[in-house]
Amino acid sequence: MSFLFSHCVTATFRLFQVKYDGERMQLHMDEGGAFKFYSRNGFDFSDDFGRSAGDLDKFSYHAARCLAPHVKSVILDGEICAYNFQVTIFIRSRNGIKMEKFA
Repeated sequence: MSFLFSHCVTATFRLFQVKYDGERMQLHMDEGGAFKFYSRNGFDFSDDFGRSAGDLDKFSYHAARCLAPHVKSVILDGEICAYNFQVTIFIRSRNGIKMEKFA
């Protein structure tokens, strides 16, 4: 094991996965354009993250703008992270910050 680790440390190519520490969420958009957001435990967070593309102060507004016009329904599973464009960093949720406040 120590050989493998020392080889990885001295190799010219390294691959790392950055942990952004956001909110794990599953986004559902149905054919009518309605959004729903579920936690990994199945709790509904749609009120926090938005129910439509018209919710201008919610994440659903931004998500809808990222989808191609031909997309009629979609399910996305991932992590929602807040990004501060002024200082170009991701804001970490483990500091007690709620991601839904940054739409």
